[in-house]
Amino acid sequence: MLVFVNRKAVGWVITIFSLSFTAVFHIYRMILHYGRWDTTIVQLLMVQVIHLSNVAWDYTDGELIDKKENKNPKALKDIPDFFEYLSSGVIPSQCLGGPCTHLYDYHRFIYKEEEFSQNFKTAFPAFRKFLVGITWLAVYICHISFFPLDLLYSTQFSGSSFLMRVYPYL
Repeated sequence: MLVFVNRKAVGWVITIFSLSFTAVFHIYRMILHYGRWDTTIVQLLMVQVIHLSNVAWDYTDGELIDKKENKNPKALKDIPDFFEYLSSGVIPSQCLGGPCTHLYDYHRFIYKEEEFSQNFKTAFPAFRKFLVGITWLAVYICHISFFPLDLLYSTQFSGSSFLMRVYPYL
């Protein structure tokens, strides 16, 4: 799709197309298998939407390299090879930080252009968010005995103060 779409619009087109495709697939699955805990390809598609959008936007920014207007150091001048794109999903920073890494990080890792420790710069914000999420999950698990799910549907809960009603949702 990077080849067939105008380079200025490829970021928008690929992002909208991949999000739409994932949404349609997810809605179809929800209609067909509502309430079942099936494992489908939707989980993988959600990660690939982010990764593919990163590549598309970096390719769009690559057009500005020749014009000296580019402020994105991760911009791509050429279209990445299909296998290069697939293999960029298994570098260590991609496995640790998720799809927040760019193809630029993959090139630095494979071609050893810079120190490998610099490759994790884009993975640290995602790892920090992961730790914050785990911390809030631990807080929730510790306080679940104070606010069981049955309490949320009771008249006692609906009659309590505003702060007591908001606290379980934090």
